[in-house]
Amino acid sequence: MICPKCGVLLPDNVMKCGNCGFAFVNGNASSKTVLEESPPSAETEIVQEYAEETLIFHEGEKKPVYGWLVIIDGPNKWKEFRIPNEPGQFLIGSDEGCAIRLDAEGIERFHASLRIRDGKLYIVDLDTETGTYIKDNPIEKSIVEDGAIIRVGDVTLKFRKF
Repeated sequence: MICPKCGVLLPDNVMKCGNCGFAFVNGNASSKTVLEESPPSAETEIVQEYAEETLIFHEGEKKPVYGWLVIIDGPNKWKEFRIPNEPGQFLIGSDEGCAIRLDAEGIERFHASLRIRDGKLYIVDLDTETGTYIKDNPIEKSIVEDGAIIRVGDVTLKFRKF
């Protein structure tokens, strides 16, 4: 199912979006309304009655997703970060300008960088004191495979390729 507030893909039967905190239940489970996973078109207006309120939103232009990172240990556990399938550098760090902003011990302002090149996702440690790890092995630069466990500071993330 897709969260009607932030558009994150969620497992079925959740009560609250792990990304934005949107509650799917207002007192009882039978009031839950689920959006279709594939709206008819990018310009379709979708109206959903949900928990005694009507939500109206327009499906905007969606960028293709390469994969996503999910925090599996540390602050904000289960928070998800989508990695768009487009050129560019996606920074991991505590700075507000980072695409993947993590607020935890041992995370530097600009801790690591993700980049898609030749259909593969690469991660580079940005010369940090605490380092960047894949499967408990310190890395300077590495390809990130589907299912990889990445640790930066006190945060552990799991990468899933779309």
